[in-house]
Amino acid sequence: MIRETCGRSSSWQAGVAVAYLLVGSFPVFLLVATVDALLISGNLAVRAALVAAVGGPEGRVHAFATLRAVANLGVALGAALAGFALVADTGWAYRLLVVGNAATYLVSAALIMRLPGYPPVRRLRRPDPGRALRDGRFLAVAGASAVLSLHWVALTLLLPLWVVTRTDAPPVLVSVMLLVNTLLTVVLAVRLSGGARDALPAAATMRRAGLVLAAGMLLWAATGFVSGALAIGLLLCATAIYTLGDLWHAGAGAALAYDLAAPDAIGAYQGVDTLLAGLARAAGPAVLTWLILGGGPIGWLALAGLLAGAGLAVPPLTRWALANRSDQPISSST
Repeated sequence: MIRETCGRSSSWQAGVAVAYLLVGSFPVFLLVATVDALLISGNLAVRAALVAAVGGPEGRVHAFATLRAVANLGVALGAALAGFALVADTGWAYRLLVVGNAATYLVSAALIMRLPGYPPVRRLRRPDPGRALRDGRFLAVAGASAVLSLHWVALTLLLPLWVVTRTDAPPVLVSVMLLVNTLLTVVLAVRLSGGARDALPAAATMRRAGLVLAAGMLLWAATGFVSGALAIGLLLCATAIYTLGDLWHAGAGAALAYDLAAPDAIGAYQGVDTLLAGLARAAGPAVLTWLILGGGPIGWLALAGLLAGAGLAVPPLTRWALANRSDQPISSST
């Protein structure tokens, strides 16, 4: 069952988290970090299937947005605890942080196992793990969403480097901007998810997300030409605008991944969607570092054009994918 699979996945993540205590060299660290990343990616797909089972067609996007808000609260709390560990700067403080992280996975597994059992969807055809990879129309929509996910690399990697090297804003502003992003996500994630529950409204929301994200990139580019309070104001304003685009993208992406998936293979489709986003984010740091830090404001303009183009492509791609729905089996679940 989905619940048991998700619970086991969280338990395995707890074990890998504890394994960081055994790291004594870079090769061992690389091995543990790789296994950790693989489990995180797999758990995202399984958890998405569980959210679909718990929330149902009407509530799954709302549940996804709620999880996003709670996750950001967790990030904020984790960052605060990590700050205490850095201030203490002792071995026991870091080890306690690692153990605490592992404990959160165990708590998550225990809470998941308290959910009612959700039997698998009744299948009208033999399971086919590679089916989602052969669904070209779904891949086109998921690929456009994956391109949009490059904005996450821009926020977490490129923007801090840009602030420090290309503006005269104080470096501490990077922390303020990330805090603004976190707080707005906590407050607005659920509120902005209501209009993207089905494929066509979600596609329109994704288009809006691409355009809004592009506007944020343009404002960040403008900070390279101004200084003082104006630069600080533009950076904070752009971060707020970016966060709106981020939330619209997240909600619309979840709705599209659910609604365009074959009903009896939601987990496989979620896995492919996660894979494509992961590939984009893996390639993003090298490509965007070269593009923006090497190209300056022109690089931001190019990224803005890419995000706007990807967003504009989603509605026609979604209509194309929906035209193929007659090929999908109709199944029911309890």
